[in-house]
Amino acid sequence: IRLKHGLEFGLRVGINTGLVVVGEIGSDLRMEYTAIGDAINLAARMEQTAQVGTIQISDETYKLVAPFFEVEPLGEVEVKGKSAPIKTYRVIRAKEKVGQLRGLEGMTTRLVGREIQLNLLNGRLESLRDGAGSFVTVLGEAGLGKSTLIAELKKSHESQEYRWLRGDALSYARSISYFPWRQVIRQSIGAQEADSPADVRGKLRYECDCCKLPGGDVPFLEAMLAVESEESLQVVTGFQGEALVQRMVEAVRGYLCGLAADAPLALIFDDLHWADEASLNLLFATADLTESQPILFICMSRPDKAVPSWDSIQKVQQKLGEKYSAISLEPLQAEQTDLMLANLLGMKDMPKSIRDLIVEKAQGNPFFVEELIRSLIETKQVVRENSHWKAVSETAQISLPNTLRGVLSARIDRLPETSKHVLQNASVIGRAFDLRVLKRLTSLNGGFDSQIQYLHEASMIEPARDEYMFRHVLIQEAAYESILLKKRAELHKLIAETLEELHAERIEEFAPLLAYHFYSAGDERSLKYDVLAGEKSARLYANAEAATHFRRALEVAKRTNAELYRVSRLHTQLGSALEQNAQYQHALENYDDMLIFAREHKDRSIELSALMAKATVYSTFTNVHDSDLSEKTLIQALEISQEIGDTSAQTRLNWNLMLTYLFSKRLDQALQYGDAALELARKGDNRENLAFVLNDLCRLHTCRGEFEKAHAVIHEARELWRTMENRVMLADSLGSESEAYFNEGKYEKALECSQQALRINEEINNLWGQAYESMLIAFVYFQSGRLGQGIQFAEKASSLGDQAGMIAINTMRCELGWIYVFCGAYEKGFALIDHALQQAQMHQPAWAAFPQAVKVRMCLLTGDIASAEETAGNEILKPISIPYARFTTFLCLANIELAAAKERYSDALALAEELLDEVTPLTRVDIPEALRWKGRALVGLNRLDEALHTLTQA
Repeated sequence: IRLKHGLEFGLRVGINTGLVVVGEIGSDLRMEYTAIGDAINLAARMEQTAQVGTIQISDETYKLVAPFFEVEPLGEVEVKGKSAPIKTYRVIRAKEKVGQLRGLEGMTTRLVGREIQLNLLNGRLESLRDGAGSFVTVLGEAGLGKSTLIAELKKSHESQEYRWLRGDALSYARSISYFPWRQVIRQSIGAQEADSPADVRGKLRYECDCCKLPGGDVPFLEAMLAVESEESLQVVTGFQGEALVQRMVEAVRGYLCGLAADAPLALIFDDLHWADEASLNLLFATADLTESQPILFICMSRPDKAVPSWDSIQKVQQKLGEKYSAISLEPLQAEQTDLMLANLLGMKDMPKSIRDLIVEKAQGNPFFVEELIRSLIETKQVVRENSHWKAVSETAQISLPNTLRGVLSARIDRLPETSKHVLQNASVIGRAFDLRVLKRLTSLNGGFDSQIQYLHEASMIEPARDEYMFRHVLIQEAAYESILLKKRAELHKLIAETLEELHAERIEEFAPLLAYHFYSAGDERSLKYDVLAGEKSARLYANAEAATHFRRALEVAKRTNAELYRVSRLHTQLGSALEQNAQYQHALENYDDMLIFAREHKDRSIELSALMAKATVYSTFTNVHDSDLSEKTLIQALEISQEIGDTSAQTRLNWNLMLTYLFSKRLDQALQYGDAALELARKGDNRENLAFVLNDLCRLHTCRGEFEKAHAVIHEARELWRTMENRVMLADSLGSESEAYFNEGKYEKALECSQQALRINEEINNLWGQAYESMLIAFVYFQSGRLGQGIQFAEKASSLGDQAGMIAINTMRCELGWIYVFCGAYEKGFALIDHALQQAQMHQPAWAAFPQAVKVRMCLLTGDIASAEETAGNEILKPISIPYARFTTFLCLANIELAAAKERYSDALALAEELLDEVTPLTRVDIPEALRWKGRALVGLNRLDEALHTLTQA
């Protein structure tokens, strides 16, 4: 302008910060959109008194920008309308190094009282750099400095090439399966919140290529992130239950190994006490990577024994041994709190009375100490003077809330009204919040960014990756609780509707959050999203999270008088999720509620479904197994199915009754219902029903010693499974035939069938099937004298069975313990049998006699008659309900051997003859052993000719 027009001009800028009123001012004749208020007047005064070519700011602005800019104090200026002069500053330049962003300028928060814990973590990081992984848990109540400790750790190792990834569990995200793991993986690939599912898939595949991860693993990672394509979905749906979970575990393990190969990997999981169970199970399944990979797990949690994470931490500790470390944060001592006060304020001469008051109220909680000081500063009870802080009065005039929650509530109340409104709205979104959602809630336009900056500088919130989060969960909780219930509900509803609009293309991914907000709003739209989220969790075998969603959906469905079929389906879905999560008693309670609902609405079809579901729970070998209740419930259901003419249900009920009688060793009744089920199945058009009936008829015929019939029905079943391409049941049918061959004494054919079945189960990652077939193979090897191979498969079966939650694997431990003692490994054998006996007493009391019998035989084998007697008790051990002759024989041999050891040969002979009469028609297994003990009893009775004949027969 000077060159073109020859005009001289002076440019000056004045800035003040404060509350203003913005809007349309004036009348219809003259309307102006403007801002007015005291803050505007002071800004104008800053501009008027500034020198040409400079920026002059007020004290209020200086407090916000001091970390970012170098300034020159200009002293004070008189301002019209102000009773006291105003401090002013001239802005010189931007600082090369940004000052303290958090809290108030002049306050430092150097770590106090945590030197030992920091040294331990530093040692783990040094080991990580050398290639050694480890697992550390940091336990402490809210505010004791868990996050500060980890922040200090990261700060001290900034220059070193570690890869830090973090997942935060959130209280409102407990129903979202794999929630913190999603954060870890998204962070590792650089996914942004606004990325579409296709964008996330592209970034994931690129990172997986860099990690050299097998392409077959990618669909399972996509499923975990809820961004799978149609092609990936087809791959994932080919796996069910434990097989799907195992496949996802393998994918994550491979991915982590790939990341760790590039740089030592530090994984931080915060607030583990709020983690969903699927995430906890995955954490347990990946923890042992620390033994072979440069991976450091750091898990922060409150020490709450009532939450699932506590048990998970204990299991990790048992699993890892020396690779595991625990850090427990305790409240600071009074001297340490004094030191923290000195660090924060630099006040060596703080009055002792004030210091003592803070120490007393804070109770050693560092976060409480910090918030108390902020409260003192904000209320001007401690003021800045010549770059130092100074108390303005003694304790008699000091006013402080008595609780941390009180301090936080008071700080929130002191915020400017607009800032408080923004903070409260953010608290309803959650600990972490998307600014796009918050902006819509607040209806602020131009002033929104400044409010976020103000709350950041006030240490209420802080940036976290591509969103913001509350500096501490207690701040979020205090802000949330300060909102009226009616207003909370309105905000939850608005948040849900905003999320619906923003993420219309990602509804399945956001379904859990949509369900949470609509449910919190009391809006029936939560039903739709809880069902969607529950079904997604169930597909991923995240059963605890599925149960949470279905339970909420069921509550809303009943409250809104939803259709009967929908309520019935929700009961069934909830029950299934509870059963899959081994919460059998809760499942029964759910089916009881379903029964009440059916009878209230006089719906016999729903009543039938409820009874069938209850009977299934009772008939399964769990801690609520009850064959009498199963039988009673099934007969009730059968009567209803006949009444309403449901032949498909009749087939399944007769089949279930067959199994109930089979596993309570009432084989004639089992055959009666089995034949009825087969007749109904052949008349119907449901091939799956027919195949299941045939499959289990094989087991029944095997237990009756009818081996030709067993082979006939299982061959027919197997062809049906092949036709239906059901590989899980195809493998199971091979296992059933293996049992038949085993009891016939045709061990090589049994081995051939089980090996085929094992290969199929390995191909489809069916852990339960792998454990079952490995157990059958071990039995064959033991029975045919190949003990080394048998031990190998028995140990494999035990490990797989534990992973699959297979309760019956306890019988394998009993057999393995027996073999170890037989081979002279006494300590190992007795440790196994004691563990098996303890597990049976806890989870299968009806089966406890089997490990008891094995221990009796083990004691007798080592010559310890007294311990054998103590184990058996005063009574003869009674047979258990497992219908296979093998278990009957083993248990009865314990009674025979104990009687012989005590020289009660007549009793031993009677028991041996009774056993042989029972099992000889049923099996070839262990008959020689029973004959041997019969012979020994005859020798003891001096009936030598008979003994010779019997032993020759053996």
